[in-house]
Amino acid sequence: AGDDTLFVFAAIVRHENLAIGEIVEAANLPERVVRHALRFGVDCGAVARFPDGRYRPTPEAQFALNQLLERRNFLHG
Repeated sequence: AGDDTLFVFAAIVRHENLAIGEIVEAANLPERVVRHALRFGVDCGAVARFPDGRYRPTPEAQFALNQLLERRNFLHG
């Protein structure tokens, strides 16, 4: 995953759940980039879209996602 995707994942992890507009604002990225990252995240099982339109990390990927983001300095422990 590229840096833009990791910025999107980090925003979701930090805030626990976000809608697309909130992710755009939090990550300071264009909506098309956020949508692409979300599609990638859903396809690989890192994030899930819930019926309320919000995105959250999947329980299965939470630990690995946190480790990856911390290792790449997108999150600080």
